Amino acid sequence: MRKSDLGKVRRVYRAYVKYKTRKGIRSCGPYWQGRYWENGRSVTVYIGKELPDNLRYLLEGRYKRPGCEDYTWPGLKEGGRNNVKTPGER
Repeated sequence: MRKSDLGKVRRVYRAYVKYKTRKGIRSCGPYWQGRYWENGRSVTVYIGKELPDNLRYLLEGRYKRPGCEDYTWPGLKEGGRNNVKTPGER
């Protein structure tokens, strides 16, 4: 991942890679992925096995919705991605 992409990231996710083997389905991970918007489309970038300290602020404010496996961010229905903290606001 390029360092310039790291500054654009607005969401971080923990991802697992699943693949089939003869003995069944195996899972590897977790790996961190970042997502940002560019030219009207979502761009996903691989961050690595460890989340850098300068992206930890993106995990603040997340909560687990009842009945859901993954975490979500507050304000997604009201304002969408406009409610996300930028590096200057942290």
